[in-house]
Amino acid sequence: MAEKDPSKFRIRIDDESPDTGFEEEIRDRRIEKLSWRITLVSILIPCLIAVILFVAYLDIKKRVGSMHSAGETVSQDLGSRLSLVSEKQAKLEDMLAKRVEVELKEVTTAIRYIRSARKADNKTLKGAMAGIEKELGAVRKDLKNAASRVKALDKNLADFGKEVDKAKNDLDKIQADISLLSSAKIDRKALDNALNSKQKIYEQNLKQVAGDLANKVESIMKRIKKIEMSKLSVAPTSKPIPLKKPAEETATPQPGTIIEEDIK
Repeated sequence: MAEKDPSKFRIRIDDESPDTGFEEEIRDRRIEKLSWRITLVSILIPCLIAVILFVAYLDIKKRVGSMHSAGETVSQDLGSRLSLVSEKQAKLEDMLAKRVEVELKEVTTAIRYIRSARKADNKTLKGAMAGIEKELGAVRKDLKNAASRVKALDKNLADFGKEVDKAKNDLDKIQADISLLSSAKIDRKALDNALNSKQKIYEQNLKQVAGDLANKVESIMKRIKKIEMSKLSVAPTSKPIPLKKPAEETATPQPGTIIEEDIK
């Protein structure tokens, strides 16, 4: 028999079919496309994040600027309202002081007339003076109460000033916090309502004090006139209390002016 050539029957295990190479090429192309897409996404995402951060920064900067201007406007409003309240209080106090001074002058003039007209009747004069002193004691008490009320109003105004300072401090704190958190807002409407309410309360208190004092002085004047009438009925022979003489037509006194004349 002829010898067989073993090389003709050798099986090559490492041979690959054409289909296997084509699939690997397709797989490589897919991997390449996927890698390119991943690279593109990895570049676009930081760019988008940077754009979003830039837009957010511009928005926050705009809001901070608007809130800062609003805070300055509120601070100016607080200052103007405080100065207005102080000016009104000063005017009311000045008006009250002038009115009290005029009323006290009238009371003092009436006392002088009573003293000069009752020198002949010491006993009756002492009784009248005791009544007048009693009435004056009530007047002094009322004036003291009025002064205490004015002091209380001054204290309330000082407290209001402290509250305004506190509000300014809170406003400064809010403005400092706005640079970190742009979500804080100032309720100007509530602040204006609170200021208007306190201003009305102070004005009502001052007007009430002035009205009460005027009523007290008017009541005292009525009592003094009543005492004068009673003294005239007790001592008809004594000289009557001189009243205000009518002024000349060329010199008409202003309302509320008292003309003093010596008793002959």
